[in-house]
Amino acid sequence: MYWSANEPTALFWARMAYLGVPFIPVALYHFTLTLFGKLAGRSIQITAAWAVGGIFSVAFITTDWLLPGLYLYDWGYYTRYEAETIPFLFFFFFLLASSVRHYVIEAKKYPVNHERERSRILLAASVIGHIGVVDFLPSLGVEIFPFGFVGIAGYLTLVWYAITRF
Repeated sequence: MYWSANEPTALFWARMAYLGVPFIPVALYHFTLTLFGKLAGRSIQITAAWAVGGIFSVAFITTDWLLPGLYLYDWGYYTRYEAETIPFLFFFFFLLASSVRHYVIEAKKYPVNHERERSRILLAASVIGHIGVVDFLPSLGVEIFPFGFVGIAGYLTLVWYAITRF
């Protein structure tokens, strides 16, 4: 999308990106509940989150409602959000915050041992991964290069470390 030669091509790639973007917070929340053994009794909640993510994905791809156009920055085209995108942002950030809440609870739950250390590393990974939300700023008109991939790389590195160590 960044390096597309024209706006229609960039808009096509932006829409294709939103095949998956609405599922990021759902997958993280589902992973978090699974990791900490908290899935029991939450099947309706998880199913609803996946369904809402699917609805947002379809809306982003097939309508102009959530993705009305693009900004052209010095570094290329980027999605443009407007007021209609607020419900999606609320959904996204609510699930991210819910995930972090579980990491904080788990990090405090255990005495000083491997479980507590693992939980603290995973909490740190989650916080670092949330740097990725900087990618929303250009969509809101803030001219900053979307460097959220750095946070995602940090998240994946720390989760890999926690899984292989513990």
